[in-house]
Parts: sequence; C-alpha cells; structure tokens
Amino acid sequence: MGFENLMQKAEQIRAKAHERAWLDVPPDRDPEGTPSIERPREVARIQARAVGIPGTFQPFTKMPNPAGFDGAIGQLEQAMRRLGTGQDTSDPIARGGPVSTANPVLEAIDDVKDDVEEWSGKAAQEFRTNYLRPLPAVIHNQFLLVSALKSVLEAEQAMWKAARDDVMSIADNTYNRMDNLHGYGSNEAVVIFTVTASIAGLVASAGGGGLAIVLALIGGSASAIADIVGLEAPTPTQITGTKVTEVIASMEGAVELLTLKIIETEHKLARAVIAINRQINQAQLSSDPNKQVFCTRRPALANASRGTIRRDMGYSD
Repeated sequence: MGFENLMQKAEQIRAKAHERAWLDVPPDRDPEGTPSIERPREVARIQARAVGIPGTFQPFTKMPNPAGFDGAIGQLEQAMRRLGTGQDTSDPIARGGPVSTANPVLEAIDDVKDDVEEWSGKAAQEFRTNYLRPLPAVIHNQFLLVSALKSVLEAEQAMWKAARDDVMSIADNTYNRMDNLHGYGSNEAVVIFTVTASIAGLVASAGGGGLAIVLALIGGSASAIADIVGLEAPTPTQITGTKVTEVIASMEGAVELLTLKIIETEHKLARAVIAINRQINQAQLSSDPNKQVFCTRRPALANASRGTIRRDMGYSD
C-alpha cells in the first residue's frame, strides 16, 4: 500500500484497535456469574482512545509531492546545458547524474578575442582584463553553482520522498503490531527513519557535497557544508506495546519523532542555502577581482555617453 493510501491505512488501524480493545479487557463476572457491566465501559474507553488515529496521520497528507520538484530541477538542468563549455559537462555534484552537452554558442568566445585584437584604449584593456579573460572561468563557476542549486532541490525532493516512506512505515508497523496483540506475534516492530539521511548523498558527504564545492570555490572550507548540514545515519525507532493503548502511544511517539526529523532536516537545508548565499554575496562585494568568481565586472562602456563614447572606446578626438 503506497502513500496515497495513508488515510485508508489509518482507518484500518482504528478499526483494528476497536476490535482488539475487547481482548484488552478480559471477561469479568460478578459473584453470581453475571457478566460485569464494567467491561463494555472499559472497552468503550479504549475505543475512544483510538478515534483520533486517522487525525494523527492526516497532517502528513499535506506534505509536498516529490514529483512537484521535477519541473524546477529540469529547468536547472537546462541552465547547466546552456552553461556547458565542452569540459567537465557531467554533473560534478550528482555523481552518475545526467551529462550536460556543451553549448556551441559559448565557442564564439574565441571569435570575440580575434575581433578585438586590434582594439586599443582604456575600454579595450578593461574589456580584456575584466570580462573576456575571466569569462570562461566565470561560466564554469556558474555551471557549478547551478549544479549545487539543483542538488539542493534534489535533496528537498529526496527528503519528502523519504518522509512519505517513513510515515507509511509507521502506519504499516502500527497495524501489524495491533493485529498481533495478545500472543499472535512479536511485541515490537522496528521503523527506520530515513528522512534525515536522505539528503546526505546530495548535499553533504564524507568527500564534500555539492554546496561544499561551491563554498571551497569562493574561499570556504571544503567541509563547511558537511559541518552545517551534518551527517546522520537512518534513525531506528520501535512500535511496541502489549495493549491497544500502549501501541497507540508508541505510534504517536513515532509520529512526533518523524515530525521533528522533518523539521530538523528542513532547517539543515535552510542553513546550507543561507551559508552559500552569504558566501556568494561576500565574494561579489569583494574589491579583489580574483574573488568575484560568479559574475564579470561591469564594463567601462556601460557608463559611456554620446559625449564620451569615442574616448572610452580609445579613439582620439
């Protein structure tokens, strides 16, 4: 049963809890042998506890659909193809990811170099120094940056997919535990939360993930993102209990833990993006042109007027 059937599974858990409630309260008889009226009351109390089971799972139906990230990821893949220069066009972040073909338009850079060879003057020198010469490196760095951004979206997508799998694991194991109460099976079921580990391969790894590459590119530590995001193995928890109310309490604890893990993972991704955004802004504001690695400097001719254009172009009056 897939995630789309989560609420159906939740209703099955509730129904099973109602059924198993009668086994939780043994038949009791008064001294005359008449069944005690307390048993139905106690069963009703247990069944009332189970009424809220579907509501416990309902908020998870509002989680983003992982497929909803495909469009934005596809757009970033297109951007990578536009920034492909013919070298290192495989995705440097997502190992084994799609190969970005080289963009033929960028091959015209060499033609521009030939066209301006005889050009002289202040504007010509600044054009060569601040634009033409660093342009291939800037394009390559932009390629890396887009790849890193794509890895963030892929990590977010992986997180929500893992969250769906995890909540279904809670529901399935809760139902199985409920079904096996009173000697019909094991007293516990293990649930492995993968939501926090789902982003490790995409954002942070032992060798430095996608964002770490970009941070290193602009002077940060290669392990910076690993330090920010952190590496975490899948988290095991258990659905336990020998009575209906105990199983429900264990289920609620697992749901609460999963909720905390989702929030924690979202915060890790947010911290990573904030860190790289801060580093990029600092690099672009730097007066050192060698640290302005994602954009070329503003051309001198951008401020030219009709009265200064000839001088700025390097022509004498």
